[in-house]
Amino acid sequence: MTAGDIYLDNAATSPVLPQVAQGVLTAMTEDYGNPSSLHRKGIDAEQRVKDARSAVADALGTWPAEIVFTSGGTEANNLAIWGAVRAYQGRGRHVVTTRIEHSSVLQTCRQLENEGFAVTYLPVDETGHVSAQELASAVQQDTILISIALVNNEIGVINRLDELSQVARSINPRVIVHTDAVQAFCKIPTDPKALGVDLLSLSGHKINAPKGIGALYVREGVRLAPLMIGGGQESGLRPGTENVPGIVGLGIAAREHVAALTATRARLEEIKHKTAQALLQSDGSRNNGTVGPDAAPHIRYVSFAGGGGEVLGRALAARGVNASGGSACSSSITCARHDLRAID
Repeated sequence: MTAGDIYLDNAATSPVLPQVAQGVLTAMTEDYGNPSSLHRKGIDAEQRVKDARSAVADALGTWPAEIVFTSGGTEANNLAIWGAVRAYQGRGRHVVTTRIEHSSVLQTCRQLENEGFAVTYLPVDETGHVSAQELASAVQQDTILISIALVNNEIGVINRLDELSQVARSINPRVIVHTDAVQAFCKIPTDPKALGVDLLSLSGHKINAPKGIGALYVREGVRLAPLMIGGGQESGLRPGTENVPGIVGLGIAAREHVAALTATRARLEEIKHKTAQALLQSDGSRNNGTVGPDAAPHIRYVSFAGGGGEVLGRALAARGVNASGGSACSSSITCARHDLRAID
């Protein structure tokens, strides 16, 4: 085997589809106008953006006007949390999240604490699920925002957002609910209305689109304060000339994945099951997280006793297997895995 024979790190980033790459190239070389310009090239670029916005909206089952393009999932999470807290801080100064969120959520919440907001970090059970009872105990009348990931990026647990959002609103009907759906979009159903969420983050490079592009679903009627100022693009929430090639790529990838969602999920489930069967035959191996319908079809987290993840990763790479020892956002940082500590 040679390096690159097997790639098992699609949860970190995925290869760009050929049809996506071609669409991006066309946007760069032919439809290169500024979407805000009124000449033909600008109008053509604007139409490409509109087509991609419709594609992402169709994938979510929402309206195109509810889609705001960002530079990726991290910016979408920041815009959702900062934007909601600043827009609705007159309602209170309390936020609820969980202990196993992505770092872009956890670090934003810690910064909110530095600015005087109160943040409740919910525990999870041994499978990584958030308890509806724990959430009910945490929600208060001054709770502005709840942020809970739909799919955890390391252990793959699927949280029951429909149930959790209903419980939260039974206590505080005005609470804003956000979900980080970066690891869920185009892998499992992500209809925001069915989930009961007001804000939903997604990323392009997890679904075979380029890096540097993502989006935030903002339910009609929900107000957000922008992170940046200086332009009216993206309904004033994300100023600056649009990344037309990236947006085009995201739109094409979304359409491709939605068309094959059922077949893709079945194939991923089969691969995941066979891989786990083989891995768990090893002495000292342990499955982390949950299995079955509450587990994402594309994420399996297995640990092995007696060795560090970095050593194992290098051994696999030497045999042509590219596998991750943890979240890409923290792989260069020596720290205990907060997701696994939370479920132990």
